[in-house]
Amino acid sequence: MSEPTTPTRRTRVIARTATSRATPQTQAGAPDRERRAAPSERRPRFSRLQIIIGVVVVFLLVDAVLLAFFLNRTTVPSTSPPIDLYRLIQSQIASNRNIAELGSDLTLTFTDYPGLSIVNTSSLKPIEDDVLAQGAGPEGTDVLYDEQIVKRVLAFNSDWVNYLMFKDTAVLASVEEGSAAASKLAELGAGSEQVSYHRLALGDLRHVGQHYYLIARASYTLTKEGQLDLHDEVFVYKLVAAQDSMLITDFEQISLGVTDVLSRRPTS
Repeated sequence: MSEPTTPTRRTRVIARTATSRATPQTQAGAPDRERRAAPSERRPRFSRLQIIIGVVVVFLLVDAVLLAFFLNRTTVPSTSPPIDLYRLIQSQIASNRNIAELGSDLTLTFTDYPGLSIVNTSSLKPIEDDVLAQGAGPEGTDVLYDEQIVKRVLAFNSDWVNYLMFKDTAVLASVEEGSAAASKLAELGAGSEQVSYHRLALGDLRHVGQHYYLIARASYTLTKEGQLDLHDEVFVYKLVAAQDSMLITDFEQISLGVTDVLSRRPTS
């Protein structure tokens, strides 16, 4: 047999190109096997222990998030949820006839008056179920606790003016018969000849069980025997449901210390 001829330069170049293309597919030759085996011999990016630790950390984080979520759901907030007092007052403004100015005061909270005698303020909670009577309102609308409470307190304070000045007994319809509120009403401003009710501001509204509480600030002037006494006071009203309305069963009066600021002697 004749010996193989030496390939030309062009043949070598073509062969090298063909070899480089075929290398990934070839199954023969030690260098190729070594190149393919090299990646499998490298160390893994994460060890088995590291992976286990990572999984445990993830589970602990998920448990912590779930625990915080359920604790937030079951904890009673220390302050009232947002209440649209302006809307409540506007919706019940027809109950007022004698108070010069109505408003709201979000700084009036029960937390500032822990020593009340008519309620333990630490037991008070926000109103969650506000429906007093389903479908009992105009055109079948629901009657709501907060609206009826505001309506009753506005009517009580407005009718109280006529009670002192004209002996009008309409105010008695706002208090529960024989209650502590009925007794205190007889003493509130007793003997005054005139009343000027300047402002009533409503604040926090809460409940405990079947008893509901509203805190308010009142500014009014009483005239007795020519003496003008300006009163700046905080009132806490206790109410209970009566069918589809609310009645005042008790109230607590806290003087802010402004009294006897003016005096006037009657002319002869």
